Amino acid sequence: MEVLPIASLISDHRSKKTLAYPVDTVVTGYLFRFGEDLATDHKTFLVKHCDNMPVFVSMFPSSTKPFYVKSDGNDLAHCFDLFAAYGGEICGGSLRESNEENLQKKFPFEKNNLSWYLDLRKYGTVPHGGFGIGFERLLQSILGISNIRDVIPFPRRKYDCKC
Repeated sequence: MEVLPIASLISDHRSKKTLAYPVDTVVTGYLFRFGEDLATDHKTFLVKHCDNMPVFVSMFPSSTKPFYVKSDGNDLAHCFDLFAAYGGEICGGSLRESNEENLQKKFPFEKNNLSWYLDLRKYGTVPHGGFGIGFERLLQSILGISNIRDVIPFPRRKYDCKC
């Protein structure tokens, strides 16, 4: 599912209230507009809309993603996120910008401080990507546990350690 149809999906269901559950309790706060990042309520809405099945969302607006994410030239980023009923965003990934000129246009830092990063592209690189998985969130989703603290292997809680 791409982000552009999601904006109209959220708008339609919020205005028509055609879902079996009250939309206003799921999508609180503000209406999602293309160009904004998805809020937690929007992610919850999408998962519930898809019968609590995990949902891959791709092609986010470039303005909502880090500078190193490759753009398609139309202000969309080549990236994805995986949302699930328990755990929220479980996984996220993207293609990385391999063109030095495109990267310099989007580079938000002082070029002297991180010139080594630009040099990685200057002296040649291959098209590549990356992703990350939140292991605890994955466990939380698979096991259906509502609180992430219950799946953290070595949780730190206030007053547990008496030194």
